[in-house]
Amino acid sequence: MQKQRIYYVDICKIITIFIVAYGHVAQAITSQNVPDIHFFTGPISFHMPLFMFMSGFFVNLNKIRDTNLKETALSKFKHLLVPAFIWYIIKCILTMHLPHLNEAFTSYWFLTSLFLCYLCAAISIKLIKNIYAAFLISYLFILILPYTNFVNLNFMYPFFWFGYIYRSFNIKFSYLKFLFIGFLFSILQCYWKFDYSVYACPINFLSNKIPIYTMVLIAVFRLCIGLIGSVLFIMLFEKLEDYLFQNKYFLLLARYGKYTLGIYVIHLVLIDLLRNVLNLLQVSFMPLEFVSFFSTVLIMFLCLIIISFINKKSFFKRVLLGD
Repeated sequence: MQKQRIYYVDICKIITIFIVAYGHVAQAITSQNVPDIHFFTGPISFHMPLFMFMSGFFVNLNKIRDTNLKETALSKFKHLLVPAFIWYIIKCILTMHLPHLNEAFTSYWFLTSLFLCYLCAAISIKLIKNIYAAFLISYLFILILPYTNFVNLNFMYPFFWFGYIYRSFNIKFSYLKFLFIGFLFSILQCYWKFDYSVYACPINFLSNKIPIYTMVLIAVFRLCIGLIGSVLFIMLFEKLEDYLFQNKYFLLLARYGKYTLGIYVIHLVLIDLLRNVLNLLQVSFMPLEFVSFFSTVLIMFLCLIIISFINKKSFFKRVLLGD
């Protein structure tokens, strides 16, 4: 039986993947120091947390608790990691790059992190009866254990749970809540910079690059801005749903929201190809704002075309898109 779509989440997903792709394109086509440009660094504060938040939004922890752990792990492995590994190999072949095992996990780090989030959540709720205790205890373990900064697990894990908790509480929209959250997010954005991102300052207590106290403060700030930004955008599109979906173009856009996994794995291949072409042509600088936007639109369009062809064959759909 086909699951009923939640349209405001679908449109949130397709817009978020566009923002992610835009950032990747911007890095590929310009020699400018992209982290110094706020329209690039601003979305970094919330776009991947928002994706993880939306993944948790749909998780059924009671079903996972009742399902055999091996079955859950195998199902998520097929859905998330098999497409990631295959597209990584495709990318290596097309760009003539020698594959490495570590890169196979980190190239599509979000999917690896999501797989580990499912696994950690499944183990914790099987061991601990209370859902919220399972979250807190498992999160503390992940923070304490070494090397959990691999694929940013110790950063992304709480957002997976926050998405589940948000939907469980069935939080209703109100303009007062929305304005307050929007105000908080605006204030936090004023202090946000790339140096606070998980790419520049991961949670790694084994590192001596910065003091642990400073690392903890940055991690808390990053957690707050990621959570507040995620809730803000979910609330925004939930409220706009009735208005947006009177428009056939927004309905079409929402329809593509279910293809975000495919867009995510394919767009990185296309961007690597774009980077190689630009290097071959010795193009070192392009006007960032104009070219990035239209290049992203083109890449998204190509991704959807490729997905439409893959969907025609059930085998390829299963191994390349995880469906």
